Amino acid sequence: MPLFKGKRSKATPADGINYITRDDKAVLVSSQALDDSRSYAEQFKATGNLFGKGSGFNERKYYHFKLSCDPVDNITPELSHKLAQDLAAELFPSHECVLATHNDTDIIHSHIIVNSINFETGKKLRLWGDDYAACKDKANELGIKLGLTPLDWRQKTAEKIERKNEGISADNKPKTISQAERHMSKRQDHKTASWKSALCQAIDEAKDCCQDRAEFERYLKDTYNIEMPRNTTKTVSFKHPATGQEIAGKVRIKGAIRGAALGEYYTAASIDQALQINRERNLANGRLLATEERQQTKQGRNRERPVTRSINPDSAIKQPIATGRTKPKGGFEKTSNRTSPNQKTNKNATEKENRHNSKPKKEVKTTKKSFKDIMNDAKAKSKSQATSDLTKPVNRGFDR
Repeated sequence: MPLFKGKRSKATPADGINYITRDDKAVLVSSQALDDSRSYAEQFKATGNLFGKGSGFNERKYYHFKLSCDPVDNITPELSHKLAQDLAAELFPSHECVLATHNDTDIIHSHIIVNSINFETGKKLRLWGDDYAACKDKANELGIKLGLTPLDWRQKTAEKIERKNEGISADNKPKTISQAERHMSKRQDHKTASWKSALCQAIDEAKDCCQDRAEFERYLKDTYNIEMPRNTTKTVSFKHPATGQEIAGKVRIKGAIRGAALGEYYTAASIDQALQINRERNLANGRLLATEERQQTKQGRNRERPVTRSINPDSAIKQPIATGRTKPKGGFEKTSNRTSPNQKTNKNATEKENRHNSKPKKEVKTTKKSFKDIMNDAKAKSKSQATSDLTKPVNRGFDR
């Protein structure tokens, strides 16, 4: 039963790659169109930078697919990994892929992380309804070639939709089964059900999406009905709903299990470290989004308010702006209301001229003299001059 399902993600590829390649989960790891000696996440990022994509907050950066087979096939990790490699080569030949096979649960399964950016064209991978259905059919086709049991996934999907509406509420309306109830019903269908594996998977999921202890505890309670009797800074404990139930003729022990008993990845310190990484990533993404919004707002404001001031290109000298300050050669100095000496002189001269022009001019009466009068005036003038010469002392060449 090659069951193929997946989803797209806007998180950084490093998160998904680090999860599927963990040493305590993965037994086989390989890649497609990547250099195994270098960081897979850095190569994903380099491909995006080459085409100017993959750095936005709301961009889909990668796809995460999971491939699992029917337990009746008794599939080996090697066969499961080969099926994943063949499927990646068929469906995503021009995309970088990281593949890992896990055996940490009762069912051996494989993970495929696909870079959403095509390394040949730079276009992004798009999987709609028909495309996703074609991927499931291809997984069935390749599984049959390897001798695995086929899966009528269309019938299973219809049954799943019916199961969502099972149960009747108090007002005789269809009641939706919670995810925790569906999860536990699936576990009870298998005799080899492992509630510890289910608990670890739920904790891993909460670590990937929560940012603090309160949100972490609330997510486990609301999603999987998992309680945390102890949630301190040093220790944590979990109580799975499967405890106390009779499964395969055995009664589960009532009580909680400490996180340290599940492994080093489920201790209080490990959980706090994962939550801290999520907080820092969200803060960085928030700052990036705020910067992009400010730039878009600024660009929009510039487009809405065009420049209306005209500039004369023929003007060789820019006119200084009247700011109340002058800029002499030595620096800035404050302007004064006092006038300079030159300005004061010019002002006084102007005022004096205005006063002179404002005074009424005296009229001079002129009379026309006769020739006789003119001759008499000349004789009188010459006579007076002769008299003054006689009374003038004579200079004898020496001074007394």
